[in-house]
Amino acid sequence: MAAEFVVSNFSNDEAECDYFELSIDSGSCKVTVPLYAIDGFKEFGRQLIDFPRHFYDYAVFELGEDKPNDDFYFLLKAFCYNPNGQIVIQVIAKNSGDALTTYHVAFSLLLQAALVNRLGVSLNNWDPTQERRFVWSAAR
Repeated sequence: MAAEFVVSNFSNDEAECDYFELSIDSGSCKVTVPLYAIDGFKEFGRQLIDFPRHFYDYAVFELGEDKPNDDFYFLLKAFCYNPNGQIVIQVIAKNSGDALTTYHVAFSLLLQAALVNRLGVSLNNWDPTQERRFVWSAAR
């Protein structure tokens, strides 16, 4: 699987950094969601730097609430898949728009813990005011 995370900074004012798009590609499924602030996603990256600390550890990045009447929901949840060092990052994205913009996507990325740690380090070191695009691939 060639998992890839791409974050693009589409903010009009470089100093504001208020509009991003996050694309996650599993190799067979891909979703792109809007982010109106990057701090929470970068915090998710910080959680991944030394993940996991124990087998039942998890890291979560969540936007919105998973309720039937909510228009938008996005979840990234990293957890241990087995004791051999494999980590799952679960991806769930829902958008209740009109007929053209409605979607519900759910898929998982199976990664080695070392790759998840590298994702965390790369994301933590990314400065969106200097580099308008962040790209991380498990294939590297």
